[in-house]
Amino acid sequence: MNNTKDAQKAKLSIIIALMKVMCTVFIGIAVTSILSNIIALDIRCVQVRIMLVLGTMAISWWQWLSTNNQPRLWEQPRLADCAESLFYIVAVTWILCASQPETSIFKLTYIFIIMVNAFRFDMKYGFMSAGVSSASVIFCDVAKLEQLRRFAYLEQDMLLIVSFFVLAFIMGYISMSQKQDFDNMARMATTDELTGLYNNRIFHESLLRYIEETNDNKRYENVWVALLDIAEFRRYNELYGYTMGNAVLTQVGVIISEGARGAQLVSRYGDDKFGLIFTDCSLRHVKDIVSRIKRNIENYPFYGKDNMPGGVISVYAGIAGYPMNGLTKEEMIKSAVDDINFAKLIYNNIDPIHMVHMEGMSVMQVFINMLNSRDHFTYEHTQRVIAYADMLARALNMHQRFIDDVKFGAYLHDIGKIDLPTPILVKTQPLSVVEDDIFKNHVIWGADIVGSVESLAHIVPIIRHHHERWDGLGYPDGLQGTDIPLEARIVALANGFDMMLMGRWPDEPDCRGVAGAVQCLMRNAGTYFDPDLVDIFIKTIRSYNLQHLFPNDAFSVTIDA
Repeated sequence: MNNTKDAQKAKLSIIIALMKVMCTVFIGIAVTSILSNIIALDIRCVQVRIMLVLGTMAISWWQWLSTNNQPRLWEQPRLADCAESLFYIVAVTWILCASQPETSIFKLTYIFIIMVNAFRFDMKYGFMSAGVSSASVIFCDVAKLEQLRRFAYLEQDMLLIVSFFVLAFIMGYISMSQKQDFDNMARMATTDELTGLYNNRIFHESLLRYIEETNDNKRYENVWVALLDIAEFRRYNELYGYTMGNAVLTQVGVIISEGARGAQLVSRYGDDKFGLIFTDCSLRHVKDIVSRIKRNIENYPFYGKDNMPGGVISVYAGIAGYPMNGLTKEEMIKSAVDDINFAKLIYNNIDPIHMVHMEGMSVMQVFINMLNSRDHFTYEHTQRVIAYADMLARALNMHQRFIDDVKFGAYLHDIGKIDLPTPILVKTQPLSVVEDDIFKNHVIWGADIVGSVESLAHIVPIIRHHHERWDGLGYPDGLQGTDIPLEARIVALANGFDMMLMGRWPDEPDCRGVAGAVQCLMRNAGTYFDPDLVDIFIKTIRSYNLQHLFPNDAFSVTIDA
């Protein structure tokens, strides 16, 4: 569309360039004629004529190139544009005063000046040019002609003056019509007709531009994409028809636009999908905006929403960031789409409205299956952490309910990772500072997920605090010592031991194997871990065969609903 618009502007600029060239040629001819009459007919007159002709040709060629190569239409005139128009008018006025104004055909030069300004800028500037040109004609009539002849020729020039304003109106009207056509074409090419939002093409072009500006000149620190997909929208269309469906799409677009304050771009990404682009903000900020939009959509009284799942019209959301989730536009969009598909997978297995009525074990198993589908290492790591935590809890001679809670907490300690972007979730190399900040949110997200199940609410502290440190330097709340729940301290130690065993402990990646992991535990006692628990765990682990830490009944526990 931009190429087409530029091509049309280039064609119109040719017309403007021709009119300016004609104006220059007329002035050049007039000046040559006047000077020829002033200077005697000798060799100097011939030289002057040649110089004037060559000068006129040079100026005309320069005007042609400058106007044709840099088309400027429907913009506010610059100071140089005003000076150029004023120069032409003064030049024509001088020509008329130096010749016979009552019979001079050079009055027609004013027409080209008026046409250029009306067509290039708008009708207002055409009228202004017509007014100044008219004043110049009257000035020549009054100043040059004798008293008796003055009014006779002034009456004739009044027809010319009226023509000036009529011409300014016609050319200005044509110019405005052209501009409206161009604006309509641009709007059709960049916006969605139904919702009035930007369309898919503009979304992709804008996202690519923001990525390039972030990567090349560091204009932005980060770029975020949020894709929103209306849940079960095909079902709504089948129930109520496409007319009602279009009404829902339009209103959803309004809700998203109003709720996405601060977004760089809001667009209709597809049939029932919307896209948002953010820059220079945090993942939490984007999540908060998306959550608010989701709430507003669910609370809106759409016709027939009672017959939709859960009695609401809602959206699935996927969020991806640059450079965290990909270094290209395609990678970012794929990551966001993966999140949407994952959200659909969860929704199809668990109805959020009835989640609180399900038994805790069933809910957990669905979540773990979802996590396993994205990262098999986390799934296997979770099984080992359960075994280590169970072993330590039993070594402490705790009652069975406590042991079951620890096992449940270990089972779900990393469930918040289902909300992590895939590139961060599966990355084996050290995380960047930005990625690490995002990663640390998984304990909060996990606590929110588990907390939504009433029967599991009592194990939320385990999920939230299993990355706290004994010295108070952990996250998310910086708890210290015995302020950290005992269950969370047990899971933290079990989690840390397995990371050491697998060579994934960030501070000491070389402490691989049982012997290395035990030494690493001892070095981190009193900083990362409860020193008393470390002593008990090491004593206990020496009496265990690690190949048999996974009994068949590792998950055979229940929670009272």
